[in-house]
Amino acid sequence: MRSRRVLFPAIAIFFVWAWSVEAGELTVEDPWVMLPPPQSVAAAFMKIHNDTDEVVVLVGATSPQADRVEIHQSLVSDGVASMEELKEVSIPAGETLVLAPKGTHLMLFEPKGLEEGGQVTFELDFKPERKLTTQAEVRRMGPARQSHEGHHSHH
Repeated sequence: MRSRRVLFPAIAIFFVWAWSVEAGELTVEDPWVMLPPPQSVAAAFMKIHNDTDEVVVLVGATSPQADRVEIHQSLVSDGVASMEELKEVSIPAGETLVLAPKGTHLMLFEPKGLEEGGQVTFELDFKPERKLTTQAEVRRMGPARQSHEGHHSHH
């Protein structure tokens, strides 16, 4: 019986760690990649919390599972949907950047070996000089609660 008391808290701690990865006072919550059709690009989504007392700027990302990763923003102008690359996205102190479908997100070009339930490793690059590594689950669709569309929020 004693081993169950030790095991349960250890499992609970692992699941909290798996869903929120920290680097100093930057945290990533619920990272995931939408499973793309074959021969396509993939999109990654997550929430990046800036609990520092300064503006932090997302300036790029890399993944060993893609030839390149870019920050993109989805736009609709005159009823026509398009995407544009963003060179950087500022995250004010105390705010959260939401990378979500139909908003700001990460695009993976030439993704490799993506399968449902698998993991994609990302290294996020910030200014001032800071790097954060996170793992994102590959899913067919995102969680139902994911209704924010690429904006900042206070938390």
